[in-house]
Amino acid sequence: SDFFLPAASTLQDLRRSDNAYSIARAAVNSTEGSGYRLHQQIKSAFQAGEFFAHFQPIIANDLNSLLGSEALIRWNNHGQIMGPETFIAVAERTDLILDLGYTMLEQVARQARAWADMDLALYSVNTSVRQLTDPDFAMRAIDIWENHGCDTINLKIEITESILAMDHPVIRSNLEQLRKAGISIAFDDFGTGFSSLSYLDKFPVDSIKIDRVFVQKLTAGSNSRAVIEAMGLIAQQLNLDVIVEGVEDQASLEQIRGLTPVTGWQGFLFSRPLPAQDFEQYARQFPGKL
Repeated sequence: SDFFLPAASTLQDLRRSDNAYSIARAAVNSTEGSGYRLHQQIKSAFQAGEFFAHFQPIIANDLNSLLGSEALIRWNNHGQIMGPETFIAVAERTDLILDLGYTMLEQVARQARAWADMDLALYSVNTSVRQLTDPDFAMRAIDIWENHGCDTINLKIEITESILAMDHPVIRSNLEQLRKAGISIAFDDFGTGFSSLSYLDKFPVDSIKIDRVFVQKLTAGSNSRAVIEAMGLIAQQLNLDVIVEGVEDQASLEQIRGLTPVTGWQGFLFSRPLPAQDFEQYARQFPGKL
């Protein structure tokens, strides 16, 4: 049973490659070995409808308006609310991640429809490599959004460094279909991977999200100031929006403002990720919301 996940993962990767065969290797530690049991728990939880979305506000640069939110998956595991770091890595080893991904899109689309009067500019949803290597991903995402009566211009798909580094033709096709439908693409965790810059001009990206790593090191005497300034300059040259993640105090916000133009802010300084009902209450403090 402990070997099931690496074998299944290797098989599915093989189906997407041009190789004739591949060798699956056993788990190298007990954490990987316990993946099968966790996988079964995740599968049962999915069937029981235990996964749902929290929403973290994205605040406009002037701090006076609410741009939108990033949807973040949560698992209600017998009353314990668990974040994605506890289960996503296991789900990504099989196509279970596809089920979770489409469920999240459905939930976010329903909320976007319910919050139509809030006039939010964007709803950001994270995607995985497996989702974007699914040839049907773009069309299904578009259908889900439009079938709930939502405008595609308000949906933003967030992709990560690992997705760009693959330079996979199916990924490129999916991203191009999404962009053609009016859905925007954000490059999450910008600057944390070795190939960020080399791949930035090869994919249809609308915005970058400066990773919390650089924000948290601003006061530690590191090179984060120079890095943030350089990333802002790149964004300006490529006409990309800039969202800054992980903003936890006013001092960091003011420092970043002095380094680069910012479209939006996201972090604990403003709010933690919130359940839908709490997000509505949070939104009431901004003019014109609800």
